[in-house]
Amino acid sequence: MSPSEIPPLASSAEVLDWLLESTSMFQMRVRQVPLRQLRNWWFVPGPLRLSHESGQFFSIVGIRHWATFGSTPEWDQPMIDQPEVGILGFLTKVIAGERCLLVQVKIEPGNTEGAQLAPTVQATRSNYTRVHGGRVPPYLDYFQDTSGSRVFVDQLQSEQTSRFLYKRNRNMLIEPMGEVPLLPRFKWIPWTVMTSMLGMDKTVNMDARSVISCVSYDHVFEARPDSKFAQALRGSMRDAQPSSMERVLHWFTRLRADFPRRSMIVGLDELAGWSVSEDEVGRADGRYFSVIGVEVETERREVSFWSQPLIKHHGRGLNGMITQQVDGTLRFLIRGCCYPGSMDNFQLGSTVSLSDYLSRIGGPGTPAFLEHFVDQDPKRIRHSSLQCEEGGRFLSYENRYIVIELDEGTIRDLPGGFVWMTLGEIYALMPHGYMSIEARNLLACLHAPLPLPSESADPSCSS
Repeated sequence: MSPSEIPPLASSAEVLDWLLESTSMFQMRVRQVPLRQLRNWWFVPGPLRLSHESGQFFSIVGIRHWATFGSTPEWDQPMIDQPEVGILGFLTKVIAGERCLLVQVKIEPGNTEGAQLAPTVQATRSNYTRVHGGRVPPYLDYFQDTSGSRVFVDQLQSEQTSRFLYKRNRNMLIEPMGEVPLLPRFKWIPWTVMTSMLGMDKTVNMDARSVISCVSYDHVFEARPDSKFAQALRGSMRDAQPSSMERVLHWFTRLRADFPRRSMIVGLDELAGWSVSEDEVGRADGRYFSVIGVEVETERREVSFWSQPLIKHHGRGLNGMITQQVDGTLRFLIRGCCYPGSMDNFQLGSTVSLSDYLSRIGGPGTPAFLEHFVDQDPKRIRHSSLQCEEGGRFLSYENRYIVIELDEGTIRDLPGGFVWMTLGEIYALMPHGYMSIEARNLLACLHAPLPLPSESADPSCSS
């Protein structure tokens, strides 16, 4: 059957029914176990790390980081070391006159709400080279050989550089010229329906958001043509003047040149403020996150049983972006981020990104502009949703995503490390891998319809 003969899931209700059905069918049993009981995982000395016996997949290593930017010049932490490039990719076709994406349902051990919408292919190199001994991911060949396809997106983009060490994925959106067979657990979903799901809590997974974020805003405002904010976004997308781009690049180049950083791998047992026990790698004060172990059983994955470490965060995060008219054009308040896991010393990130924002409210260490996301006027919200982060590496890690629009002139002077950018400027730099995954995921969510005016802006009041 050709794609044109296969009716896509044409409404949000149909997609949600599919997710509910998939959650009941593709059940996953996850049990926390002590790290030293993980099958095929070992604490390896020299320096001490937690690694898979194959030497593949990923390792948990210790990092000591020195920075010349920000309020903390030195710190230690565990990080995920996965020195390989994965593939995150959607197949796309025009079906019955609508641009559609081929979407799969995916349940990860760290998910809190069961099945989520995922890209056609979501696989690390270890997965698709079958280190686990399981099956090859469906549709992989389309992304390994694109000679017979139209390539819309092919970009190397990072994951969370505060948790992953130099990890990048190949984000792809391609249209095969020939017919595409439809396999079980996959559905064609119209682009407008898929992006509308981004306005719902914990429905579209992080990898799908990452790919969608690479698609610019030139042609996707049909879902809200009468929105004043959508009109402002269109104008912002068209604004990327050479003189303005020079300003942004000059600012970014100076950050990277003037504030060097250095990281080195140390043993997990050498991390200041952290301890290694039979059960976990964690901090005595309970802050930030810990490394725990899980055993997983399922009948609907490439392998039916495995065990692995996961990063367990101790609080809910906040990922927020401020927008404001500046010189007659809508601009986004972008923050220079210096994290140990980035390939370069700086990335361009969202205005505020905190893994446990409640612990940072008030006091001398409060991040700049955090107050704008606490007890905010609901009328200023342009997006609000609760999203799960990478469920294959994080356990129940959720962030409140918020985009707010302030009145022109509300923020006049910027502290060091911040810059106003138009959408056109952001998307001119996007293919170069400069944008953090937090910023990209928020940009993806702007494809969704506006929230209802009655929704609250307080990030702590939605669960």
